[in-house]
Amino acid sequence: MGDKPTPENSGGSGGKRKPPVGRRFQKGQSGNPGGRPKTLAEFKELTRNHSAEAVEKLVRMMRNGPPTQAVRAAEILLDRAWGKPAQRNEIAGVDGAAPITVRAVLTSDEKRARQRALAEKAAALVVQRIASGEHEPGDADG
Repeated sequence: MGDKPTPENSGGSGGKRKPPVGRRFQKGQSGNPGGRPKTLAEFKELTRNHSAEAVEKLVRMMRNGPPTQAVRAAEILLDRAWGKPAQRNEIAGVDGAAPITVRAVLTSDEKRARQRALAEKAAALVVQRIASGEHEPGDADG
């Protein structure tokens, strides 16, 4: 009976309850003394040693790969360099309240559809530039 939360030992009657007095952490004591698990330092160092090579590979793919691959490589490079752009939507306020801006959470299918549409636009642009004589069919500098 002493472990069961009551209004006297739980800090109130509504909402979230505090654990029973005997089960609370002491001041200055962490509930997770080991902290967040650390990644393997050796693995991190090994992968960082290949960073320049990975970037070079992405640049080659961006310049020489098929349009879908080139667009994806460019997207990866830009995301790593500048961060992913926020997907924001605005929801109209109710009863004269100010609108609320929220970040959109896209499903995998929505992301693939957006990437496919972007790749199709890029391919159409390349074909248009080749047709206009602005580029030759083997140009890699886009």
